[in-house]
Amino acid sequence: MSQIFIFEKKIRTTIKDKLNSFYRKDWWEEEIPKNIKETVEIKLNDKIKINPNRKYESIDLFEKYKKK
Repeated sequence: MSQIFIFEKKIRTTIKDKLNSFYRKDWWEEEIPKNIKETVEIKLNDKIKINPNRKYESIDLFEKYKKK
């Protein structure tokens, strides 16, 4: 594993922990717009097809989106 990957994973974990403490554990369902969740779900399914043994989380595929 590259150092960049490890660093990125630590940052995502920190962000997820902060969101969990601020919004509760259901922050993804409650706070993220439906269109973004749908886009992430498609990306998640694509990633799982490529590498089914890797564990993915929605936040791993979350990117910056423009508000519509």
